[in-house]
Amino acid sequence: MRKIRKFEDLLELMFEKDASDLHLAHNNPITFRISGQIKKLETYITGRSIFNLLNESNVLSKEALRRLNEENATDFATEYGGARFRGVLTRSRGDYTCAIRRLNDRILTMEELGLPEFIKEELKRLGGMILVTGPTGSGKTTTLNSIIHHLNKTEPLHITTVEDPIEYVHRSDKAIVTQQEVGKDIPTFEDSMKSILRRDPDVILIGEMRDLESVSTACTAAETGHLVFGTLHTNTAASTISRITSIFPHMEQDSIRAQIASSLRIIINQRLLLKKGGGRVAAFEIMVVDEEMRRAIRMNELEELNKLVRESEDDRNVTMEEAVEGLRKLGVIEEEQTY
Repeated sequence: MRKIRKFEDLLELMFEKDASDLHLAHNNPITFRISGQIKKLETYITGRSIFNLLNESNVLSKEALRRLNEENATDFATEYGGARFRGVLTRSRGDYTCAIRRLNDRILTMEELGLPEFIKEELKRLGGMILVTGPTGSGKTTTLNSIIHHLNKTEPLHITTVEDPIEYVHRSDKAIVTQQEVGKDIPTFEDSMKSILRRDPDVILIGEMRDLESVSTACTAAETGHLVFGTLHTNTAASTISRITSIFPHMEQDSIRAQIASSLRIIINQRLLLKKGGGRVAAFEIMVVDEEMRRAIRMNELEELNKLVRESEDDRNVTMEEAVEGLRKLGVIEEEQTY
């Protein structure tokens, strides 16, 4: 085992071992995830070494360091050897710990992900908001970038994104794609939100709708003819609406629900399940918003949303139970697989 002198040595090891993930924790062995299995080296690493390797390789931007100091956690992305990597640096029991994922060398198509065909038709209509939701690690970013990739290949539009960090780089094709990375291209997420509508976009991707500024901008843009995409860490359609409205002061929540009701078009909620023979596959719960659903959102009858998806006569609406059962019937996942 060669000595680890710089951060890039660890990325080289990821290539050599064909690892999807690298885990670094204080006073623990350097650990990789290979074909879904955890594999440990005999070499141990300290929390201080983890920080120093990242910092000396200039992987952490000034904004990332600020967040680390203020919140004890920060995301980052880097490129090496023709591949991109996404990482998160946090603290555990007072010392640094880091998880790094090697991103796909290419962006998967919507067909490869298994997204329903009607989504492509929906992308031809500008205006409104499409949200991709699910727990951490469920593939939300992969799905969004697959959609952006399709638009870039097929539509003469200006697509602008604000991401923290940029995980997939899109080269302009039929569309023009401009991507901003927080901490590198613009100081803060809030600064990007203030200028995003002045960039003459047709399509806006907001990496994560996590604060009042991003939600307000997304709703305003969606109401004024822009097609807006965003992600949230939520598990159901109802919890997605609750999560958005909870960001706002109580006296503004009725107003934001009305905005969401008028602008929201689709919620794609997803999970990653283990495939037979190895690998993972996405299961998609789809809510295509109709007038009954809009009324339920405006009236704050959010518990009705799941029922409306389940009982909808529109076959584009799919519950998570139906999505998982469909994968079972196709023989993609084991019978006992749950989500």
